[in-house]
Amino acid sequence: MSALNTQIGGSHYKDCAIQPIQYIEANKLQFLEGCVVKRVTRHDKPTGKGLQDINKAIHELELIREVRYGKQTQPQPATPARAEELQVGRGAQQSDYPHEEMDSVAKDRYRVTPSSGATFLSYAVKAGDGDQEIYRGRKSDCEAVARRLRGAFLDGGFVAHSIVAASAHPQPIDDGWIEWGGGDQAPVPPDSHVVVLYRDGAKALAKAPQWLAWTHSKDAKDTNDIIAYRPAKEQA
Repeated sequence: MSALNTQIGGSHYKDCAIQPIQYIEANKLQFLEGCVVKRVTRHDKPTGKGLQDINKAIHELELIREVRYGKQTQPQPATPARAEELQVGRGAQQSDYPHEEMDSVAKDRYRVTPSSGATFLSYAVKAGDGDQEIYRGRKSDCEAVARRLRGAFLDGGFVAHSIVAASAHPQPIDDGWIEWGGGDQAPVPPDSHVVVLYRDGAKALAKAPQWLAWTHSKDAKDTNDIIAYRPAKEQA
């Protein structure tokens, strides 16, 4: 008896003329594409999950767009001109910015390793010195996510350096700041624009907050930790 004739928890796949697994395997689809096929196949079936399936499929398509086509849709890493746009000070000197050292730090901070918490999703992206997996997927997907995270990290480092160069005294927290104690996910929607405050007083505008490192380091003195955020003025 073929395993295709059996389904656990319903019949929304088994009764299809071509089952999702057959289509996925025949076309060698990756994990996220396969999830989309499964959800749009079952959403309107009696044992499907209706609108929840559609919303999840949309989210998975958004993940595909960001992970696979991020270079076409996301802003490029900061440049001196962008630093001015972020109001970090036109007179900030960038000649002493440690580019090579920061590239090495970013590469070490976001690592792609075999996943220990899943069987199908065989790779994961880990941050810092810890073992916490912030993303799981196929190796190519994890490498793409790690590149985006490293880019965001370098973007923040460049802006922070510009701020320090412009002023040696960090500004105190003003009204409107929301304290942040660390967490696995961004506390704001992916399409929102927020200003984040780092532990050393540096501030930066984030137009893609989902790519920032919102988790806190085990070292309470880590200056890369985000300790507060607030909506950008353009959205207030």
